[in-house]
Amino acid sequence: MTSWEQTFEGLLRQRNAAQTDPFRELIASHRRLRTGATVSAQLTARVQQLEVERTALEGKLQRVSTSGGKGGAGFSGREVDLESQVATLQQRLNEALVQQADYYRMRYDLQTQDDQVARLQKRVNELEYTLKVKSTEYEDSILRLSTQATDREKTLQVLRGQLDGFQKENDKMRSEIIQRDGELQRYLQEILNSKEREGVLQNEILILEQKMIEVRVGPTTVVQEPESDHEARFTSTANLGASFGGAAITPSYVARSVEDAHHAECYSIAVTERGPTIWTGGNDKMLRSWDAALISTGSLNISSAPLCMDAVADKLIVGSPDGACRLFDTQTRRTLLQLTGHASSEKIQATYFTPSGGQVVSASGDRTIKLWDLHSSAALATMPCRSACFDLSSSHSTICSGHFDSTICVWDPRGKPTPVMEMRNVHDSRNVISVRWTPDFNQIVSLGRDNKVRMFDCRTAQASRSPMGSDKLTLSSAMMRVSLSPDGGQVACGSSSGALFVWSLRSVGKSVDEEQRPSAILEGQHKGMLPHALWLPDGRSLVSIGQDRRINLWK
Repeated sequence: MTSWEQTFEGLLRQRNAAQTDPFRELIASHRRLRTGATVSAQLTARVQQLEVERTALEGKLQRVSTSGGKGGAGFSGREVDLESQVATLQQRLNEALVQQADYYRMRYDLQTQDDQVARLQKRVNELEYTLKVKSTEYEDSILRLSTQATDREKTLQVLRGQLDGFQKENDKMRSEIIQRDGELQRYLQEILNSKEREGVLQNEILILEQKMIEVRVGPTTVVQEPESDHEARFTSTANLGASFGGAAITPSYVARSVEDAHHAECYSIAVTERGPTIWTGGNDKMLRSWDAALISTGSLNISSAPLCMDAVADKLIVGSPDGACRLFDTQTRRTLLQLTGHASSEKIQATYFTPSGGQVVSASGDRTIKLWDLHSSAALATMPCRSACFDLSSSHSTICSGHFDSTICVWDPRGKPTPVMEMRNVHDSRNVISVRWTPDFNQIVSLGRDNKVRMFDCRTAQASRSPMGSDKLTLSSAMMRVSLSPDGGQVACGSSSGALFVWSLRSVGKSVDEEQRPSAILEGQHKGMLPHALWLPDGRSLVSIGQDRRINLWK
């Protein structure tokens, strides 16, 4: 039984009780009234009988009194008898009067009860009217609820039909998605295969062109020094290796690996000289710190995913999708300040400390580059860009930037907000996704979507060495970064396949146009894209992060 049926049943019981109780009382009162009327009739008859007897006795008494003078002795005896009978009659009369008084009192009580019955009857009529109204209302409510229940049942049936239709459509779409995904994977594999074939063909074309040049003008004069399989020195850059010191070594194996370092894919990495301490950022909105042996030393929750970061001393600068750069104290794990000025709807593409550590540069999707003062939190300079900037690198007085339109710009933030140098089409019209100053700040190393690492002399705005690449190198994201060893002697970058590529800057190709092959290709340690790798300050270790949430320490 439903709740409204129980309520209606209770109201019916209350109405029946309110109707029957007054009638029961009325019937009982009527019975008492009839009993009283009977008793009253009997008493009235008795009183009348006594009145008749009293009248007869009074007549006899009068006759006796009249005849008393005629015979006194007889009168005396009769008088005594009459007085006795009068006393008896008087007593009976008194009893009848008492009974008559009781009768009138009973009639008064009955009248009072009649009034009560009338009031009860009036109350019963009111209750009957109220119950009738309530019954009508409840019947209307029951009808309305029944109609609503019917409508809801119909709606539920319609929704069930729609759900069945959606499920069928979902199953159909899922099968189509699976089919399309298979086709997409096949197309991607075909694209990768075609790119590999394209790279092989381009290499063959370059070799044939070089042979044609040698046939026409004779072979290029090259001073050959003793070289290994991966090292050859080009005469025009023979002193380049000496300027970098040559302390860094080429990594060859993974000394330690941390799986599931973050709860989501890893985006960025930074290293401080103190410790040293390694900082990683992931899509789980966490910053995690590690020592040089990849032992976790702490974590920090932040409000937005860290897309890019840089570290110096005990400070960490982090760029986020909300257009803000946040400065953290790595010792106290507290936020020191927040730099806002870029469009909040555009993400921060890159942010780095200047060599002095007192300023920060940042690039945003709003096509501006800003120089910030960390003491005042103010933007010292804003440089608008013609094309979106993907990466930055700062020297003591200038900033270099890589752009979507295959341009590298050099800026002097102390002067006009325009580039002091522009090198266009540096990566065959492909995006420049990463740039780094060399330690002497005279050359720029760049990474492009043409799957090449290139090097340019800022004094001549020309390529200073042969491009570095590999048939296995594919760069699919603008978040991928190039890294220089501390001595400037080696350069490394990750690949979309998860492989790590390392080139020696002390070896060059046989000509400026010939592609230099990697000195090491380290594969099989990351599944999916490897966006960033950094050397530790000693130059003998390299740390890499991947979209597979893994961190590897290379030796």
